[in-house]
Amino acid sequence: MNHSFLLFIALILSANIYAADLSSIKKELETLKELCDASLLDAEECKKQRAKILLTLDKKEEEIWFCNYGGENKLGEPILAKDGVSFSESSSVNTIVREILDEAGLVGNFIVRAASVPNAAASVRMGDRYIEYNPSFVQNLKIGTKTNWSVYSVLAHEIGHHLQGHTLKPGGSRPDIELQADEYSGFILAKMGASIKDAQKAMKTFGSDSASGTHPATQQRLVAIKKGWDKGKEPDDSKPQPIAKDHEAENKNVPPVTVQTPIQQPPAMPVSSYLYKCVVNGEQVLIDNTNRVLSVPRGGTQVGQRVPPNHPNCAFNLAAPPTGVYCVGHNGMVYFGTPMPVGQCIQCGPGQC
Repeated sequence: MNHSFLLFIALILSANIYAADLSSIKKELETLKELCDASLLDAEECKKQRAKILLTLDKKEEEIWFCNYGGENKLGEPILAKDGVSFSESSSVNTIVREILDEAGLVGNFIVRAASVPNAAASVRMGDRYIEYNPSFVQNLKIGTKTNWSVYSVLAHEIGHHLQGHTLKPGGSRPDIELQADEYSGFILAKMGASIKDAQKAMKTFGSDSASGTHPATQQRLVAIKKGWDKGKEPDDSKPQPIAKDHEAENKNVPPVTVQTPIQQPPAMPVSSYLYKCVVNGEQVLIDNTNRVLSVPRGGTQVGQRVPPNHPNCAFNLAAPPTGVYCVGHNGMVYFGTPMPVGQCIQCGPGQC
């Protein structure tokens, strides 16, 4: 085929590449498909031009939110693998992201991909959420810090932006939400068994001593990571009683203990009618033996229902319309949408409810 004709086709496809809207991008893809189906372009040229058009979609600046881990103000482009070339870090990163989400009991609603970002980033482009990472940075991070926990820390930070709803608002990063993402990173790494040294290693290595308009200084971020790590490593004696099945008394000749102390709310129901006492978002509730969730400050008004768990990490769920469904973990902690607890439940025992 004449090279000048190929050049002419390429110029048509790439004209006004940054000014194109979604409809024109779709039209370009359809035009390219017609050319390729008609064998007017060879397979290699078709592949090259299609990749170029798809990059246009990622370069559009409409409805973009992004945050780089180190604070660099640079939006990355996807790294396209060539024939016979694979990124050694791709499998590792995807596995780590899955492990972080499994620990949180959540399913990821974002795309994980290699990109030409300086390190790692959370972004939203044309309505799609992304976790992007630079393969070279991930490799150097492991080597430079001598621990894989550093990769977990960086990726948990970016995941935290999505899970805490930061990417739902237009614009970009701010110091306050960066500290929230850092705190989440420390929290989830503590839950996964990392030491505080491991949880802070990446930040100590790649953080900036100076604050910027989007990111705090390293010392502030280290404090936020420590705050989250402390929450994830709360002492065992501060945890609520485990949720366990009732067992028959070992000595059947001993009569059961009758509790005479009445509860304050609601007065009409006996003590034995309650299975659990919970505090959810600062409000005390009781769960009775018919699985109703009753508000103590509202005089026993039913505000929800105890239902079977929807995830292995939940002992049971609390359905509280119109708010939504809360997960009560096997340790009694109450969760709603993120791994940060919003309350706790304890099983009622003699004199406790």
